[in-house]
Amino acid sequence: MKLKVNMEITTPEAQAIQVWIKSHPDSKIEWERALVQLDGRDIPLEVWRIPINMLYYNIRNGRFASELLAKEKELKRKLDSYNKTDEKIIQRILLDQKPSETGALKESIRDHGQLQWGIITFDGAIINANRRMAVLSLLFDESHDPKYEYLKVAILPKNVSQQDLWRIEAGIQFGKDFILEYGPVNELLKIREGIRLNLEPADIEATLMGHYTKKEIEEKLQILNQIESYLEFIGKPYEYDEVSRDAEKFNSLQKNVLRPLRQRIPPEELLKINQIAFLLISLPVDRRGEGITHWKIRELKKVAESDDAKAELLSRYNERAPQKTNLNELVESFNTAVEITENERDQDKPKRLLRKALDAIKVISEWNIKLKDKEVKLLIVDIELEIKRLKSNIHKLHTSSKGK
Repeated sequence: MKLKVNMEITTPEAQAIQVWIKSHPDSKIEWERALVQLDGRDIPLEVWRIPINMLYYNIRNGRFASELLAKEKELKRKLDSYNKTDEKIIQRILLDQKPSETGALKESIRDHGQLQWGIITFDGAIINANRRMAVLSLLFDESHDPKYEYLKVAILPKNVSQQDLWRIEAGIQFGKDFILEYGPVNELLKIREGIRLNLEPADIEATLMGHYTKKEIEEKLQILNQIESYLEFIGKPYEYDEVSRDAEKFNSLQKNVLRPLRQRIPPEELLKINQIAFLLISLPVDRRGEGITHWKIRELKKVAESDDAKAELLSRYNERAPQKTNLNELVESFNTAVEITENERDQDKPKRLLRKALDAIKVISEWNIKLKDKEVKLLIVDIELEIKRLKSNIHKLHTSSKGK
């Protein structure tokens, strides 16, 4: 649904609201004004009680953009808030988005009424109060109490720009926390929407009251690009709900891996590291928090900067068909690569490294059937050669010290 803002009041929805206001002057709440910024100025707007059956959900609202896209993909069609069947689907999305918060809001409205006014366009599309209307509709369905048939709103003039609609919808003028209100993925989608409406990053920074700098906003757009590339990579484009719990992993990937590596390794190697990160992110983290966390993703930077660690990691990566990479083998190789970087860090602490190697070898049973594995046999040979090398050097160092 496109918000109908730059047009004459000739639509049935707009006319119905105008008729209601003229015939119900007592529905204006005299002691309340909504202060809204339009065209760079703070404008006080009257607040009215408008029947909810005259209003329509703003289904492109940034607070539930990813959930909406997921539902539309499931239904294989676009939702239309002017359609009564779709209206109920949208209402359910809103109520289910954050159940605990929805429950608290429902209890508050039932006990105290609607405390915070919302904002609508002149023809009834809700800019800020979608969930409040969903809860009011639910309460009315449950009780048939007429007090739940109305939403307290300020009505925007018809010539509001799309940029001002974006600023208003962000809700910063209400003092709400942007990240908590939108959620990590919807937050990114909302920022990009502002860019697509030709708002400069500096303007978005000002609108978000300094939550993010211009540089941070640009980086968030890169994080969103990473998320969308990942969804394409796993064959689920635009299914943002797939990454609702993984946003921090993409933050770590962009800020702590890709950005610092961009000037240090060739583009073709960076692409491999990027795709390996996608493969690791696709693995679930169990209830105990074990698995590939965002902290583990950060380790990819150290691995990429070490020739030996990088070679170990790439040895299990299927370059021709990345999606067919054996994930179990990749994880084992990744963990080994991380250990290599840790060992390189401790190279001036031979006692610690030797103790670690000895403890690891001690726990291997001589009856372990996997000792027959070809790679294991080669590793044992390599260990023997390294032991000979160290013993030889010990002799040389001893002889050298005697000569001194």
